[in-house]
Amino acid sequence: MKSARARALSWTLGMTLAAMLPQAAVSAAFQDPLDVPAAVDVASLTSRIFAVAGGPERLFAVGAQGTILASDDQGARWEQIPSPVSSDLTAITFATKADGFIVGHDSVLMRSRDAGRSWTRQFDVRTLNQAMLDHYRKLPAGEADGEAIRQWIAELEQRVASGAPLPFFDVWFADSRLGFAIGAFNLLLVTEDGGEHWTPWMERTENPRGAHLYAVRGTPGPDGEVYIAGELGLLMRFDRASRRFVAVPTPYEGTYFSMAVDGDTLVVAGLRGNAFLSRDRGRAWTRLDTRTTASIAAVSRMEGGRFALLAQNGGVLVADRDGRITPAGAPLGRSSYALAVAAGGAVAIGTDAGVKRVAVAAPTP
Repeated sequence: MKSARARALSWTLGMTLAAMLPQAAVSAAFQDPLDVPAAVDVASLTSRIFAVAGGPERLFAVGAQGTILASDDQGARWEQIPSPVSSDLTAITFATKADGFIVGHDSVLMRSRDAGRSWTRQFDVRTLNQAMLDHYRKLPAGEADGEAIRQWIAELEQRVASGAPLPFFDVWFADSRLGFAIGAFNLLLVTEDGGEHWTPWMERTENPRGAHLYAVRGTPGPDGEVYIAGELGLLMRFDRASRRFVAVPTPYEGTYFSMAVDGDTLVVAGLRGNAFLSRDRGRAWTRLDTRTTASIAAVSRMEGGRFALLAQNGGVLVADRDGRITPAGAPLGRSSYALAVAAGGAVAIGTDAGVKRVAVAAPTP
């Protein structure tokens, strides 16, 4: 199976999806990572970390082989949280202070109801493909998206037969009820009841080539904007009238791995240092001069209308309101995949050797 966002962020980032396959430990007898809880040991603190995010008064990080970490001091120290799987985990978010969601390889979608202290599985490849197939088979034959639905039925019948997973790459909630989980080959699930039920929406995207979907972000609230970014220069905005994701033209035809939104302002970034800023919801774009050919692995909103961008080599760049880029410190010099803004003028960076807290230089007056 072609691979996952985090694995892609191993960053040749030409997106040869073979690199995205989970790295199972070699053993005499194969153990399905869905049946094996993540190992609880000190080595987890130096695992590859593919996502870092703020939770209810804590920072959380997820990564290779089911690793889940939490920090109560804004990223200075981390502790391991038990995980029911050892599949690679690619994204984490919280819909409320109590309700958290994690997604990853093997079609894993997990939920916490206790502010991230414990996690249970909602879906994996052994249940998701069949659930999506059952959903599409029940839709009316005269549905407007009938052709797309027929194609998904055929695709999912093959996946159910073969057991082939669709990896998730990101998850995000607009409010306590409306959430989105996205992934490979146009995978899109939506919940409108706070994660109790998830509905496939793959037929509701303007994505005819079935590009991978890597980042979903928006403005909070039930009426806020929602955007999805992915391969082939793909950017889509949720149109509430039609309940579809419609394409938004962008200046780049390569892959976008990351995105951040602040009101009408959004930044999309990806391969070879390409990053673009729009202040009018994607109608006009300005190229950000990142001064690097390293791919941009993550973008995060900062105070004062600024954005932090993370390059694959661990370099942090800060874009101000006018799109001017300032390096925020020397690159870490190691593969880096995720970034979250922490308190005290710092960022927490997910790397190939755990989470690193890095001070961000104050903006030049």
